[in-house]
Amino acid sequence: MIYEIYGVKFDVKRAFEIPWDVVDGDEDLSYLWGLFERLFPYHAERRVAKIVLLEPHELPCWALLWGCHNFEHVEIVDLVKLTTFMAELDERLSIVNSLSCYVKLLDCDSETLLIVCPELSSGFVGRILPKLIASELKSKPQ
Repeated sequence: MIYEIYGVKFDVKRAFEIPWDVVDGDEDLSYLWGLFERLFPYHAERRVAKIVLLEPHELPCWALLWGCHNFEHVEIVDLVKLTTFMAELDERLSIVNSLSCYVKLLDCDSETLLIVCPELSSGFVGRILPKLIASELKSKPQ
């Protein structure tokens, strides 16, 4: 399947947009969202943000996308804050000694940010995936 966000396409087995109740109920995601809000208080809004779990074809590891539209923080001071956020994202969700999180898209014209965390820890995926599947089943009509 092709998952598209902000014009960027990912060829994946599965994709789950993480609902905000799941974000709020997970210690790591809740902490990361709170940090994002503190670092970027004027543009961290849930209506324009997405957190997505991806199962890629080519890797045995799951990946995470952290996206935000209406994100216009592209000056040096903002990039320092973004680096701080990405270091925490890596620390909390990635496999130790794995590929680091990276910025896939930072566009001041379209005001878009997209971060990819390419190798999530199995502990995080094992904890969050059942909640996502349950949430998806609940939202489907019977």
